[in-house]
Parts: sequence; structure tokens; C-alpha cells
Amino acid sequence: MTRKILKRPQAERDIEEAFVFVAETDFDSGLNFLHAVEQSFEMIAENPFVGSERKFAAPELGNVRMWRVKSYEKHLIFYFVRDDVIEVLRVIHSARDYIRILDSEEQ
Repeated sequence: MTRKILKRPQAERDIEEAFVFVAETDFDSGLNFLHAVEQSFEMIAENPFVGSERKFAAPELGNVRMWRVKSYEKHLIFYFVRDDVIEVLRVIHSARDYIRILDSEEQ
């Protein structure tokens, strides 16, 4: 069963910010990034447990999974698997302290 993708507002902002960063150097690469994100979401929707389960200090982050953006492997997708929905929390570059970022946010 393919699940629907639900992106939290912060995930939408993350994607937009990454697009702008990549597109500043090369607009076509920015568009390729957006396409890769969508392809990655499709992969997760079809195979929700493809991402590895991650552990965080915040109890509300139990069962968060992580998967890499296709062809942009340093961009990490953090998501929950729900009954019929994939809930995308964040899309964060691996150079950032994503553990601190996620643990410090209210979910």
C-alpha cells in the first residue's frame, strides 16, 4: 500500500531553503534537487520502513525514521510512519547537528 506524504511546515521550509542554496549556484541543480526530494518521498511512500529507525532523547520522537535524498545523500529526511500516511518532520543537511535540532524542537 502506498501511503500519502504529509510534510510538516518546517519540512517544507527545509526543502525550500535547500533549493535556494543549491539554485544560487546552478538553477538546474536546484530543480534537480526538488525532483530528487519528490522521488525520495515516493520511495518512502511505497516502502515506508526503508529508512533506519533513529533514537533521540525526546520521547515524542520515538519511531522516527531517516532516509537520504536520492543523489543528494547529505540531505536527510526524518519521518514517522503512520497508518496510511508518511509524516515528514524535517529535511536536514547532514553537516548540521540534526540530533540537537530535532531534540530541541517541539513536536
